[in-house]
Amino acid sequence: MWSALTSLRSPLFIETAVVATVALLTWFVLVPAFVPVTTSRQRAYVLSLLSSLTTSIGSLPLVYEVVVQGVDVKGLLLSPYNGDWSNRVTAFFMTFCFLDLAVGKAVYPDKIEWLTGWIHHLTYMALLTWVLSMGYASIFVTMCVLEIPTFFLALGSVYRPWRMDYVFASTFFLTRILFHAYMITSAFLSFGTHPIAFALSAFFPVHCFWFYGFVKQQQRLRKQRIRAKAESTPAVDQISTVPASASSVAATLIEDDDRPIARSSTSSSSSSSRLFNYTSPNRVQVAFNDALASRQHLTEAFRRHLPANNDALFHLPQDMIQRLTDRLPESIQRDLHRSSEKWRTFWDQVSQPPPSSPTAHFVAAH
Repeated sequence: MWSALTSLRSPLFIETAVVATVALLTWFVLVPAFVPVTTSRQRAYVLSLLSSLTTSIGSLPLVYEVVVQGVDVKGLLLSPYNGDWSNRVTAFFMTFCFLDLAVGKAVYPDKIEWLTGWIHHLTYMALLTWVLSMGYASIFVTMCVLEIPTFFLALGSVYRPWRMDYVFASTFFLTRILFHAYMITSAFLSFGTHPIAFALSAFFPVHCFWFYGFVKQQQRLRKQRIRAKAESTPAVDQISTVPASASSVAATLIEDDDRPIARSSTSSSSSSSRLFNYTSPNRVQVAFNDALASRQHLTEAFRRHLPANNDALFHLPQDMIQRLTDRLPESIQRDLHRSSEKWRTFWDQVSQPPPSSPTAHFVAAH
């Protein structure tokens, strides 16, 4: 135990910890000057953004040895990077864990949870103390490639327009599932039942559980988007069809002078299927009120191109003629309007009774 703590008193560790503390605190103060950081969640990811970026870059030389050169876990202990490079990256991450707890306790205490905050960070600090004392830092730094998805998560949390869920999911699957599983297999093949193999395996179930939760979240959000789209489509169709069918609804439901007005079974059934197909009574009431309010206006609009005689007027498919007329070019509408005025005058003259005369009264009396 005491031999493990002696690694924390080395000049290299102290120097790295001091530089990392200054860099992380300066970063935490300067980021809000360039990005609007207003919520507790944003503040909680500011330090993680710099830490994940630094440790991910620090892991690339060792990841190159594993992926390209085929070095196994035991070969990483013989890597030239298993020295000052790995020790400094490890010291930097330990400093981040300490500062995240200290700053989080003061600035964003609601985001420092027991499991993902205190237990996670303190466990890592104790584990990395043992790693430094045993000279296994190169293995830990290789696993720091798993911080790439953390970088994208922190980036989208600090500045929402840069949120990339599928980039985060892709990097998470490639690093924390595939690469992590490969490193666990390589550790067991290289060391057998060694503490290194069990240490690498400790967090793998947590990563699988997190990825499963992310997949379920995306499925739930997709179903919500499909449901919202399906619910919004009928409402749009209803709004667009109410003005066109208002005349038929009014003609079906309203009687003028104790006489039914143009009761068409076709228009009535189509109007009913469009308006009363919905479960919300408020929508039906609103459509009915709109139909009542628009009856007089629609009737006057129909008469622009139709005779003024009511008996002839309501036996014509008014809504069809009016809708077709409104789609004609303006020049044709003007010509049609002039011709309709002539036809209106003609029909008014025809519908008027002939002038009375004394002879007519005399003949009627006999």
